[in-house]
Amino acid sequence: MGTYDVFPRGLSRRYEPVRVIGRGGMGVVFEAEDLRLERRVAIKCLQGDFLEGDAQRFRDEGIALARISHPGVVSLYDTGVDDGVPYLLMELLDGEDLSELVIGRGQPLPVDRACRVAVDMLAGLAAAHASGVLHRDVKPQNVRLTSRGVVLCDFGIAKLVDADHNTARRVVVGTVGYLAPERFAGMRATPASDLYGVGVCLRFMLTGRPPTGSALDSHAAVVYQIVQGLPPLREVVADVPDGFAEVVDSLCAKDPANRPADTAEAIRLLLPWAAEPGTVPEAPRLPPPAEPAEERWITAHVVAEPVTLSGVTRRLVRSRMTESSALARQREAVGLLLRGDVQEAADILEGMLPYCRDTLGSDHPTTLACQYWKAVCLVRLGESATALELFARVSSRIGAGRNDGDA
Repeated sequence: MGTYDVFPRGLSRRYEPVRVIGRGGMGVVFEAEDLRLERRVAIKCLQGDFLEGDAQRFRDEGIALARISHPGVVSLYDTGVDDGVPYLLMELLDGEDLSELVIGRGQPLPVDRACRVAVDMLAGLAAAHASGVLHRDVKPQNVRLTSRGVVLCDFGIAKLVDADHNTARRVVVGTVGYLAPERFAGMRATPASDLYGVGVCLRFMLTGRPPTGSALDSHAAVVYQIVQGLPPLREVVADVPDGFAEVVDSLCAKDPANRPADTAEAIRLLLPWAAEPGTVPEAPRLPPPAEPAEERWITAHVVAEPVTLSGVTRRLVRSRMTESSALARQREAVGLLLRGDVQEAADILEGMLPYCRDTLGSDHPTTLACQYWKAVCLVRLGESATALELFARVSSRIGAGRNDGDA
């Protein structure tokens, strides 16, 4: 089944899919044109058998999510099942997610900006919790930095799939690395579980890297570290204000009883270090796609095999590349990798490397970063030996600071 085959036929009478903006194990997210109201929306089409025969519960959950009215929570317009495909119709957000921001900066966020993001996240969670809705998958990819501020996304998927029948099958829904320890012990999600996610996101913002180590670590190793408890923040980041590290550690406490009582208390504890309201960190935005929406749709719908660029075309693309566009392409590739489009990310990085090495130099940060992320892609694609060799080359460049030719 092709990606666009997932889009419900009934919905296509009013909504025209423009492009795929997200993809994962649970479904596909489309940007679509509302032909009646002439506006762009996001439509998340769910896949899998976890909702089979459960249309009524799906509808009831949609009603619960629609009760949340807060600028820090993505708006849900409609939900239903069409052509056998459950879908969520939501507002289309601008900006970028927290993961893209931190990786794009190439360095951690200042304490005051990180705290402002966390406080705004907690405000959105407070509105959700007051409506009886838990997020269950608080992570950087589900935190969007938009023109109106910080907005939490993906309440629908996280809420809808964590039902009693999944618990009975011992399925833990969420993202390894950001799930609270009690979730791995089979306990139900609680507001304290969402607070843990905020704390781990804070650690990510303050360190610039995943809280549970390398992306290369196995799931088993990550789960073991979470269950044992994260190390104190000061062991990871030494230069933090007095008292602040203890607040972050309380959010990430192994025992839910040792976390703040609720979102209000967590906000009160973080506010002394937070930047002013409306202060949202910024990073260079990716340039908009050059091709028209109609062409994207036709290409994605018709082409069955990936298009291989000729050598002449690759050279032409590289000849028009600049340092700024190379950085933007690198960030685009990292975003694809984080969404699970590993092969596409690897192809972009492979195409960029000749330009980076020949024009920017082997020791340039963009060149080294492209090589690092290409190695991560290779690991995900099962080419561990080649990846380890590339990791070693990058490490030697960074460690020795040499400039002796191509890595």
